[in-house]
Amino acid sequence: MCIRDSFGTTGLYTYDGTTWDRINSLDSAGLGAYASKLVASFPGMGLYEYDGTGWLRINTNDGAENMVAVGSILYVDFGATGLYKYDGSSWSRLVRMDASVLATFDNKLAVNFPGRGLYLYDGGWSRITKNDTAETMIGLGSMLYVEFANGLWEYNGTSFSRLTRLEVSSLATYDGKLAVNFPGHGLYEYDGSWSRITKNDAAQGMCGVGSILYVDFPGSGLYRYDGSSFQRVNTSDCENMLAAYLP
Repeated sequence: MCIRDSFGTTGLYTYDGTTWDRINSLDSAGLGAYASKLVASFPGMGLYEYDGTGWLRINTNDGAENMVAVGSILYVDFGATGLYKYDGSSWSRLVRMDASVLATFDNKLAVNFPGRGLYLYDGGWSRITKNDTAETMIGLGSMLYVEFANGLWEYNGTSFSRLTRLEVSSLATYDGKLAVNFPGHGLYEYDGSWSRITKNDAAQGMCGVGSILYVDFPGSGLYRYDGSSFQRVNTSDCENMLAAYLP
């Protein structure tokens, strides 16, 4: 497993836990991954995939606002153009509506449509709540975690239960746990109960790679957390990151 980081104008890098390698000098506007490939949106150029050896443009549209994968399928929200899926060779549009948030959950796609609600897609659409205020969400096994305007909720495939009314700034998963940053309170992990792992509440971005949690603390740099302590791995702030596998 590797983590990809965009350090703004310095380019796009991979990190294997020891070494940083720059794979592109361009500043990406968004990152995704599917089928052992990295996907990056480059303003003015389009959407590209990287297989570990070279770059290939897969779409001239550079307006990707969000990307997630379900298995070998990449789902991309191109804003007002609509929500599309890509199977590695061709594109097809699922809906013309603009999605605000995407997530992978229990081998399904979770999509929030402002004005309509939160839906699941697995070849067909089903609405799981009329609440259309999802601001961020992430799947962990058979659970979907969603921050709505009225707090952080857990969805088990049948019903929602609220975990907290606190505002959330970022979510990630690592080592089978949910990591949540609460502004004014700190960074916590949840696995059925809450525990605070640092008082620092400035986490801007987080990414889990196996049992390691990577956290960007703006102005301080990028850190790794192994379940017991934090270690800084880069002094630069990370604008965008995700976990992905390249063969």
